[in-house]
Amino acid sequence: MKKGSKDIIENEDLLRRVRETIDKHFMLSGGERVLIGLSGGPDSVCLLHILNTLKDEYSLKLHAVYIDHGLRPDEVLIEIEFCKNLCEQLDIPFITKSIDVKSYAKEQGINRQEA
Repeated sequence: MKKGSKDIIENEDLLRRVRETIDKHFMLSGGERVLIGLSGGPDSVCLLHILNTLKDEYSLKLHAVYIDHGLRPDEVLIEIEFCKNLCEQLDIPFITKSIDVKSYAKEQGINRQEA
């Protein structure tokens, strides 16, 4: 990795395994626009960094979205701010979307997890 790079994924074994999985399962052919669901948790942040590291190799155009399900109002503003700042640092377009999961679940007769 180049000094001063915005990529933080330095584990070559991890990157090799991700490349192998992408190629084995034909997940990307090159040039795709990829929308990353970014919650601010470790899994989605790691995915964002991995794809950002591989974006030039696969000619990817990355975008990130934070979905506010309306279920955790005390944490949402902090999570959105974290995700927004991270995407700004990586020059990845970022949007937020709010969804009323409680109402949808009630309308559909399903629980919140299913919604």
